[in-house]
Amino acid sequence: MRIWCCSYEAGILEDPDVTPPRDMWQLTVDPMDAPDKPEDFQITFEKGVPVKLEWKDEGKDKVVQDPLELFLAANKIGGRNGVGRVDIVENRFIGLKSRVSKISEHILPLSEVLNKLETCLSSAKGIDLKEEC
Repeated sequence: MRIWCCSYEAGILEDPDVTPPRDMWQLTVDPMDAPDKPEDFQITFEKGVPVKLEWKDEGKDKVVQDPLELFLAANKIGGRNGVGRVDIVENRFIGLKSRVSKISEHILPLSEVLNKLETCLSSAKGIDLKEEC
């Protein structure tokens, strides 16, 4: 089971002038086709780790606290809203550059929320120190 991310490499993706095919992105809705209204959710962190996710699904309150269920639910929320598509060129350890298209629906919302929380709670010096590391 894939819960962290799904990567696509090689083939037609090696040509930077080629847009990844629409049917490659099977786990996320195309951002152009995503809903035009926001889907609200709340993430609770403890010591920088997400421990609870709350949202409404078809009008019903939903809450998950199990780490696996939290990531799976975040994947579904991100995926249906067109979140998590990344198309980049990576520097490989051996000196090569490689184009990679990734889907990581939950990572972007979770990391964005954590970064905003750290900005609110950390000193400027603490943020600078983190960025240096």
